[in-house]
Amino acid sequence: MTPEQKTAFQKRRTELRLRHLANDPKLRKARIKRRFSVLSAVLGAFVTIGVMLMLTKSFMVAVHGPADYARIVAPALSATEDASLRNMILMPDPVSSEVAAFLRPFLPGQGVVAGTQTPPPEILTDDSPEA
Repeated sequence: MTPEQKTAFQKRRTELRLRHLANDPKLRKARIKRRFSVLSAVLGAFVTIGVMLMLTKSFMVAVHGPADYARIVAPALSATEDASLRNMILMPDPVSSEVAAFLRPFLPGQGVVAGTQTPPPEILTDDSPEA
């Protein structure tokens, strides 16, 4: 067999094997199964992220209380669109409020709203210009 015949034979052999593999029922079933497993993994990741964000919001509501939590997230909300997706995600909903009510007894006390606490007084030293 000449080298040209060998390469032509290898090419035909590869094409034939690929054609048979494409029609193999076991391989087709494995492809479908893999496709569904990838989709279920992606869907599971989105659900996990959603649950974690809801638990984070519930923890914040439990620590700060609903009114102070609304004051914390107010700068991120658009006042004109009450039905926007961002408002629905960030504002306390019945599920996160119930989870916050469940968590509240386990927390030591109410939190401090960011930016409302007065800064500590400056300590005057001998090097400071006002001393």
